[in-house]
Amino acid sequence: RDVRKKEHSVSELIKPLQDCLHLLKTYGVDIHGPKIDGMNLQDFVEEAPLTWESVMKKTFQKKEEILPFQLQSVETLKSDLDDFVVTIKNFRRDFRAEAPFAFDGDSS
Repeated sequence: RDVRKKEHSVSELIKPLQDCLHLLKTYGVDIHGPKIDGMNLQDFVEEAPLTWESVMKKTFQKKEEILPFQLQSVETLKSDLDDFVVTIKNFRRDFRAEAPFAFDGDSS
């Protein structure tokens, strides 16, 4: 769910980072020194779109894998709810038919 929420915002962030990196290179700023996650800055920014696509792909594959289990759980819950409603209706019917609402004996 979080990946779906961030899908567009992260994708929109990558292009400006690449543009900024290109601008820094144009003006002769050394971008090979800083490291992010053990990679130099340029490699990290170049691989960011591929990494993000991989994360999104894994997320959607996992969603497809668990969808049948979710649907089965929904059906089970619906069945359990229907059984519960029937049980409550039967209890109410029996209670109204057999409950002691009136006293037929001697009151003395």
